[in-house]
Amino acid sequence: DYAYFRSTQRTRSTLYNLNFSVTGDLVDLPAGALAVAAGYEYRREAARFTPDERLREGDLSAGIAGLNEPIGGASRANEIYAEFAAPLAVEAPWAHVLELTAAARWSDYA
Repeated sequence: DYAYFRSTQRTRSTLYNLNFSVTGDLVDLPAGALAVAAGYEYRREAARFTPDERLREGDLSAGIAGLNEPIGGASRANEIYAEFAAPLAVEAPWAHVLELTAAARWSDYA
């Protein structure tokens, strides 16, 4: 003999994403253009799990410990970045290309 029941569990997840970026040449230098890239990104993620009502009430056991209570959560991120590439020498006798690069990123997670 065995016991059979039909259960309905719901899971919902959402993602919101806003991204803005710019790239281009800022000024001309003797060895080429100073290239820049900068941007901002916002992300928000959320999830929620709702088990079957019979599992929540404890009437039935599905053999899965810990999945009888609703659970959910969310996180967000704000990020700003900037990158620079400055050519110092091109086709020099001692180097094909010599370039100085710099990058920075700030992130805030909650």
